[in-house]
Amino acid sequence: MALFSDAGIQFLFRWIHFLSGITWIGLLYYFNFVQGPFMAEADAATKSGATQKLVPRALWWFRWSAPSRSSRGSSSWVCSAPVGAIPGASRFSAARRSAS
Repeated sequence: MALFSDAGIQFLFRWIHFLSGITWIGLLYYFNFVQGPFMAEADAATKSGATQKLVPRALWWFRWSAPSRSSRGSSSWVCSAPVGAIPGASRFSAARRSAS
């Protein structure tokens, strides 16, 4: 399977979608079950250090894993749907076929 064929692009989109979903759900659990109770028990100096260094990095990954998961999932769905199954996608499919 060539990576830049239709099957290869679908494979790539599915794996990006899968890994983005794992990242998103993992960070969701981290924020709810690890960081929340830790911040409730930590002293002010520890909270300040975590808020300045750890939280922005975790929020960056959380923020971008959700749209990545959604866009790759919908791209994979649109690419795998038969022509005419999705309104407006027939133009996209026809353009992809003529470019190949």
